[in-house]
Amino acid sequence: MKTFAAFIILLSTSSCGFKPLYQKNIKLLDYNFNIVVKSKDTNGKEVQIMKNLLSKKLINKNAKTSSLKLIVMLTKNTYSLGLQKDLSTNRYAVQYNVEYLLSDRKGIITKGSTQQKTSFDIGANPYSNTRSEETSTYNLIKVLSENIALLALSVSPNRKIYP
Repeated sequence: MKTFAAFIILLSTSSCGFKPLYQKNIKLLDYNFNIVVKSKDTNGKEVQIMKNLLSKKLINKNAKTSSLKLIVMLTKNTYSLGLQKDLSTNRYAVQYNVEYLLSDRKGIITKGSTQQKTSFDIGANPYSNTRSEETSTYNLIKVLSENIALLALSVSPNRKIYP
């Protein structure tokens, strides 16, 4: 029994030596972010959707004022995937390339890019065409905003934050 207890104590006090390169910094959520979303080739609706979704994830009502700034650049690419087998609808794809940059008073904290794509059908009904494109675009922007929020909060443990 003593050897078993000694083994448990030894096992609980030893570590494997693993240190993560990045960690999720929850302390960043104590400060307000200035979120800027820019786009060259999309309408203002997608920019506003991205800004609202990021605000829900990153901005806390009780947060302190700061100089933290998140800049997001959207690039939309729509292309045809061809005619369906039943010859009644065309399949289109939408791809978003997103570059982001998180900075504070001292400079860049983190930056990177991500991309996602989805597809939708275009048929004879104009309402369903518009609705399917809007729904697929909204779902895609929602996934991208979650990715950006997680990636922006993943900072190097050695980097000190200057809000």
